[in-house]
Amino acid sequence: MRRGIIVRAAPVRVAAAFALATVGAPALLAGQAPAAPVAPIVAAGDGARLRGGRLEYALQAASDSGAVPLGTRVLEIVAVSYGGGAAWVLSESRAGTAVTTSDSLYVTQGDLLPLRWVASAGPARMAIEFGADSGRGLATGPSGRVPYSLPSRPGLVVTAGMAEALLRVAPLRTGWEASGELVIADLSGARVVAVRLAVEGEERVRVPAGEFDSWVVAMRGDGIEHRWWVRRDGTAVKSAYLLPGPRLAVVEAVLTVVR
Repeated sequence: MRRGIIVRAAPVRVAAAFALATVGAPALLAGQAPAAPVAPIVAAGDGARLRGGRLEYALQAASDSGAVPLGTRVLEIVAVSYGGGAAWVLSESRAGTAVTTSDSLYVTQGDLLPLRWVASAGPARMAIEFGADSGRGLATGPSGRVPYSLPSRPGLVVTAGMAEALLRVAPLRTGWEASGELVIADLSGARVVAVRLAVEGEERVRVPAGEFDSWVVAMRGDGIEHRWWVRRDGTAVKSAYLLPGPRLAVVEAVLTVVR
């Protein structure tokens, strides 16, 4: 996963954390580009309310023909020191999937701004260093080396784990909306896509870790749609996104363990 940065490592498209592969209901459709910007996802300083922990998810592909297990995903949030300042490292790993992936994203502890991202997807390796106004990095894989250059500014969402960390401290409520930019990186380059997030309703959802009253949060952009079911304490208990391919399928991640 995926995660966020979305990584396409041929022949399988893998999301460094956004798609988990990358991160379920067959009704999901390709997202539409968002309209004019609205409020930011979180305000300055909100990252101080984030708490560390370990979340484990089961992955499956859901379609009209049934559900197929895809392996597991683990997200760990740990307080660290980075560059002499307080930071969080958001680490994700996926096992049992077609392509084993892992990534780590360092973000500032107070504002959750990205600092450094490193990832692997099969034989591919990716990394981006984020500065005050630009991000630069490199992807290496069987096809060679590809440099990355992209803007760095508040509102960037780099991985699925980062999106879920932001949702843990966002002021979710009925009618909540926010805008940001999703980083997409693959072996052909890196770019940012404008996205809008919104609470679309409430739902009581059952997952292996329990049954929870949850906000249903959707993120949409140009050809992107990703949904989370977020319980009242901000923990994502389920997520879903459309899996590209000739047969319509949705990848679901359901919470199994909280540590």
